[in-house]
Amino acid sequence: GQEVEANLMKQCTEYLNLGGPCGNSGKATCIKLYENITKTTPSYCKCKDLVEKVKITGRCDCRKRKC
Repeated sequence: GQEVEANLMKQCTEYLNLGGPCGNSGKATCIKLYENITKTTPSYCKCKDLVEKVKITGRCDCRKRKC
């Protein structure tokens, strides 16, 4: 877990995968996920559904406040 957190700190834009599709609360879920991992609030997040062969995975695209 620690190297994941270290990697997140180095980048400006983070891509995080949700367990399922974005749905109506995708953006809010992305923000919570980002905050849990980085302990900071992103400047913005969006959620985009990626369609894989049999399932849809929501991907968060979050940007941090300071880079």
